[in-house]
Amino acid sequence: MKQATRDFGITVAMPAYNAGAFIRQALESVLSQEGVELEIIVVDDASSDDTVEVARSVNDSRCRVLQNESRRGIGYCHNRVLRESRFEIISHVDADDWIRKGALSKLAHALESEPGIGLAHCYYFDVDEDGSTTIDEFRRRRTAFRSQRPVDLDYRNALGRSPSYANHLRTYRRSTLRALGGFNEKIPFGIDYDMALRVLEQHEIRLVPEFLYVRRLHSHNTTESLRWKRYRMWFRKYWIRRSLLRGGQITYWSDAQFDLARFLLQEWQILRERIRSSR
Repeated sequence: MKQATRDFGITVAMPAYNAGAFIRQALESVLSQEGVELEIIVVDDASSDDTVEVARSVNDSRCRVLQNESRRGIGYCHNRVLRESRFEIISHVDADDWIRKGALSKLAHALESEPGIGLAHCYYFDVDEDGSTTIDEFRRRRTAFRSQRPVDLDYRNALGRSPSYANHLRTYRRSTLRALGGFNEKIPFGIDYDMALRVLEQHEIRLVPEFLYVRRLHSHNTTESLRWKRYRMWFRKYWIRRSLLRGGQITYWSDAQFDLARFLLQEWQILRERIRSSR
């Protein structure tokens, strides 16, 4: 007799700010997931558009909409979900993106496959504002990810070089997040990078090597703004790593690894590799 598989209980955290044009598709992609018992908690971070109205118009009891009275940032939004969550597994979906069929079930299985795993994630690809991409662009992303982000990736080494290695549809155990004190509300960005580094102190990161997440590039995160975000993150990741090291929250790196001169040399080498690979 075939043994029935159990449905995982998952809370999907969806912070939102001025995402009225896209949030319906994000919500519908989550609500259409099978093989999971789920709730969605949308945390509107004081949007000035119709984000709240659109989210509340999605008539499904599994979806709750919370509102911040003022802008509080992504860290606060994630921690509010952490306090409100009904389920042990928490997954993050941005309000302007969407997930593909089977995504949540696959991430939950990966997270629960071994007790030492503290974070699971997957591959993603980009689309334009209308939700379109090209076969050639997708193939380029697939080739790059398969060569640069294998299943057996050494995350401690990889995250020392770039925050992007633990990318989208990040899925955690609620108990892990609570044991680590939740997300850092004091930093404006790099919140997930900070958490990934702290997770690695006691746990492992598991990759699901499938393209289960779709990131939308639009007027608020165009190539120009994404480039600026990379520059900001360049400085932010240095600050995050040094702060965690000095605070004793991570011990698998030595403080000497991230002196400023060494860091600048490392970043210059990464930049040269990217320029060379883009030719």
